[in-house]
Amino acid sequence: MAFDTGPSTRSRLPGFATLVGIEALVAAGFIGWWAAGGRAGVVALGAAALMAVTLVPIAGRHSLADNMIRRLGFYWSRARRSLAELAPAPFDVPTSGRRQRTSSLGARAEDGPIGVRWAGGTMITVLRVSPTRCTPTFLSPFGCETTEPELPLATLAGCIDPFDIPLSSIDVISHGVRVGGVGQAAAIYERTLGPLPATTHRSTFVVLRLDPTQCPNAVARRGGGATGALRTATITTRRVARRLRECGLVATPLTATEMRSLTEQLTHGSDLDSMREEWSQVTAGRVRFRTAAIDPRHLPRLFGTACPGALATTLTLTLSHGQDGKLQVRALMRVDDAPDAGRVVDTWPTGTTPLDGRQFDALAASLPYAATHRVHRGLHATSGAQANTLLDTLRIQVSGCGQLIGADHTGRAVTSRLFGPGISEVALIGDARLAVQIVLRIIATGGAVTVHTSRPGGWQHLVSRVGDHHVLKFADPHGDLEGGRRIHLFDGVAPRPVSARATRIVVTNNQATDDESSTTAMEVTAVEVRQDPTRPHDVTLRTADARIRVTMVATPEESRFSDQSAGQPMPYPGRPDRSGLLV
Repeated sequence: MAFDTGPSTRSRLPGFATLVGIEALVAAGFIGWWAAGGRAGVVALGAAALMAVTLVPIAGRHSLADNMIRRLGFYWSRARRSLAELAPAPFDVPTSGRRQRTSSLGARAEDGPIGVRWAGGTMITVLRVSPTRCTPTFLSPFGCETTEPELPLATLAGCIDPFDIPLSSIDVISHGVRVGGVGQAAAIYERTLGPLPATTHRSTFVVLRLDPTQCPNAVARRGGGATGALRTATITTRRVARRLRECGLVATPLTATEMRSLTEQLTHGSDLDSMREEWSQVTAGRVRFRTAAIDPRHLPRLFGTACPGALATTLTLTLSHGQDGKLQVRALMRVDDAPDAGRVVDTWPTGTTPLDGRQFDALAASLPYAATHRVHRGLHATSGAQANTLLDTLRIQVSGCGQLIGADHTGRAVTSRLFGPGISEVALIGDARLAVQIVLRIIATGGAVTVHTSRPGGWQHLVSRVGDHHVLKFADPHGDLEGGRRIHLFDGVAPRPVSARATRIVVTNNQATDDESSTTAMEVTAVEVRQDPTRPHDVTLRTADARIRVTMVATPEESRFSDQSAGQPMPYPGRPDRSGLLV
């Protein structure tokens, strides 16, 4: 079972076809030498011997002839590539005439429009998968634990060929970011995490690919032609979404606009036209994209965390059926970094093989684009019973671990998502130091906070040290609340309603005991951090289904940055561009 990930015994020795080719060339050389004789015969024999040498693998890897063929294939593929065929514009398909509904988590119900990309003979739809509630995560240098529902891979595998609509493939795209912020606060937080396998932010998507010609009866029953094909695609998309919801997850079909936004997220805002393919990488501006194949034996470890130093780590798991009808599983790992900004991944993790010469096709395979058969032809898929066993052993979380809160009584780090999709309100109950430390970690991990307060003196030092009003600023007392995903913190003032996509943080100094607070029901989208008034370093983290005693932890560097009595403000080094880099 496996991908070819290195110079195995089989690759160190010439294969059968190579041996036959060498023998044929040598035989032809001897025949030419015997037939021509003299100097011409010697030249023929020497030429045959030289050609035979080019077939011998060098250092247990590729032969000279193989390298030449791969290089020619690289240039040929790059020259004939059509970006318009690879990524035609998606469009919305209405699924019913009923009014669109909205769930408590802000996810559309399944009667909303579904975005479809029709690339060649393949119709592509995308589901965003997220948890139904916020759940704490426990981290140690050896792994992470959480009670959040995992992505049901076996269920997805069963959706490839259900009923009358077989899918060409199902891709699981897991896009992880270790920290997410920029500047001094993010650098301090990165060092605070140390060896912990943290993925602060993770977005999970399921990409469905349908070839209408493979299910003509299903298309005909739904009207035939393009209309029937589109109905077939939307029906199978809703079926898969329903199966995921039955497993305790939120599965939302993306609209055409959301599909375009997803591509921007996965490429850090880069357009295909701006990308430059080289032998071992694809570059767009300051961002470098590199992709490798994954040995399935290492999949459980590699799916667990983002690469330190990377802007983002994207893992793509492709589920399909082979010609024999057996399940096939392939996996890719893409690392995005920015060498000139000091964000560099120097070495690939154990169990990966860079796909040199096929980097653009490998990048496209991690996007909701047309199928990239060239990159898949070069990978050995795990199939049959081994593929089913692999899916049973994989544990894929659909969301990130969130922000570091502290440590539990066993010494494990405790994290929780404090902003972003699915988090509507956070209650911080304690003194100003607790609120400042939590806010510092929020902005370190990519949050943008607006402070509404009656005591600006308690926040001025942090606003000055961060030094970027796009990240942390005081609210305009006479202005309206900003929309978007900005976080609004209310300290000493009455909290106001915020937009559906924003997170509201309410800071109070209520001295109620943990026992009293535990009787209050928690919303599934709410988080509470309550400080112990007798032991200020201890807090209780509460979510809808968890209540954990945590000791707050901070490095001396982080404490100096957030301490109001510290020295002069630290200058903010710059503003992030669309890729998250400083400019």
